[in-house]
Amino acid sequence: MENIVDYLKWRGDILLDDCPFNDVDNLVLSLLSYLGFDGIVPSERSNKTVLLSDACQKMIENIKKDPSLISGLSRIDTTFLEALIDSPRFAKARLGKYVNRLHLFLLFPYHNKNMQFAGLTIYLPNGSRFISYRGTDGTLVGWRENLDLSFKITAADKRAAQYLEARIREYLQDTQTAAGAHILVGGHSKGGNLASYAATVLPQELLPYIDRIWSNDGPNMCPGILDSTAHDILGEKYIRILPQFSVVGMIFNDPQTPFTIVKSSETGMMAHDGISWQVERDHFITCDDFTPECKKVNEAFSSWYTDLPLEKRETMTNELFDALEAGGAVYFNEITASASSLRAVLSALMNTDRRTWSVFADLFGALVSASALTIREQMNPRQLFSPTTDKDKGGPSQ
Repeated sequence: MENIVDYLKWRGDILLDDCPFNDVDNLVLSLLSYLGFDGIVPSERSNKTVLLSDACQKMIENIKKDPSLISGLSRIDTTFLEALIDSPRFAKARLGKYVNRLHLFLLFPYHNKNMQFAGLTIYLPNGSRFISYRGTDGTLVGWRENLDLSFKITAADKRAAQYLEARIREYLQDTQTAAGAHILVGGHSKGGNLASYAATVLPQELLPYIDRIWSNDGPNMCPGILDSTAHDILGEKYIRILPQFSVVGMIFNDPQTPFTIVKSSETGMMAHDGISWQVERDHFITCDDFTPECKKVNEAFSSWYTDLPLEKRETMTNELFDALEAGGAVYFNEITASASSLRAVLSALMNTDRRTWSVFADLFGALVSASALTIREQMNPRQLFSPTTDKDKGGPSQ
């Protein structure tokens, strides 16, 4: 089953002048922002750039020493980077304007907010520029922001909008004849949401310079927060791509916004990984519908997100993530790193509102079911974590 790495190996020798930028190219560059290019790609404050091939070679060396430099949930590895280096289509592109921010209110209260945001600009050989927004990484802050989308515009959304506007204005300054649309924007997971929001609030006079914007299995904006959607603003220039098992990308699905469903070599939630999306020649292999298991999980999510008022969503999100952070974890994998950390999290969860507890249990059960496992065969989350006291806190009454 071929993926974007195979695409780079087989089609990477075809220059952009000979074969225009396509949906698969978008995913390649959207996933590139998951890499920790700190100290390799010049920052947003610099006007310098670095060859993509040189940056990828340096990343290969760094990843061998520190695998955590791959920040997202995607299975990007050195094979992906090697294919990029060997690809004439992209090897001579240049990278710049790199931003990587993680603000934790508990550690840095002067920021007054939590935020996980990263992005970079790829200067393509044909003169176009691709703005790549990083999706959710392994931090609790990143996942909290995913749920924050259900009731507010996040700090990362605002930062993404500032970033896009600044890059377009720089393009106009750098280009003597700024005719035509040469700005491409994309992101995977939360990065797709950032791309969508940034385009939606972009000043009207800058919209003509947008070529296309991609949301690769990214959450949609919550209805009622913005008056218009990215599709309303951009029409066919706004492209949504979803795998056959999509949960993240179906959050607040707008039936008026078309999307393409692509096949994945993975099942269940792992289909979210862009590396698993199947490719044939210069396009994704598509399918007609989501899997039955996917539809069941989306029903569980929808019952939570759409049935609650905004203020209740905020309360539940804060309760859930305050509990997950109770043991001092910054990353998800740190929650179970020690028995004391896990006990602190479970204790905090048992003291949350009944509805929060119920949602936690129901979503956990739906995800287990979607993996072709039954809760009885594995564990019953309500029984495993169910408290023995206080009917109004910590889950269903006994």
